[in-house]
Amino acid sequence: MTTVSLLALIGRFAWIVMIAALIVAFIRRKRAGQWKRPWTFPLAMTLLTLALVMYSAALVLEHFGK
Repeated sequence: MTTVSLLALIGRFAWIVMIAALIVAFIRRKRAGQWKRPWTFPLAMTLLTLALVMYSAALVLEHFGK
């Protein structure tokens, strides 16, 4: 594995780490009572979870599609 391909692989997984970090940050903020509009929390969690699942599926399909 070359250095360039290793960096590309790390870059692809960086998005997964970033989305997961946002989910954790939002949950912590909700529990601390700092979420301003309670009705938007389920919407934010749904969209972030959907993004995480879809991006993970895209990486898997890209890997096995080659």
